[in-house]
Amino acid sequence: MSGPPGGQQARVTGPGNFRQDRCPDAGASVASFTTGALLPLLAMLLPPAAVRVPVTFAAVLVALGLAGALSARLGGSSVRRAVLRLVIGGALGLAFTYGVGHLFGTAIG
Repeated sequence: MSGPPGGQQARVTGPGNFRQDRCPDAGASVASFTTGALLPLLAMLLPPAAVRVPVTFAAVLVALGLAGALSARLGGSSVRRAVLRLVIGGALGLAFTYGVGHLFGTAIG
């Protein structure tokens, strides 16, 4: 019988079913979210209101690029493809969200 991915400790709850300790996973999620949100948060808080949106847009894309590079390195996949996928997808998502806000007259700043 094989164990869970990554050689993690688990206990068997039935044939072929493994139950992992979820506390380390939850802690990693909290740390990842906090770290990933730090750069965009600073980009929203520090610059003057006149340049806040473009600076935040750029900071989010930088953060996504860093996340893509790190995840690709850790996963052993193509760094270039991961970075491009996240940055292009993020830019499209940001542009769409900004466009919808502009369409409905949402004020920013």
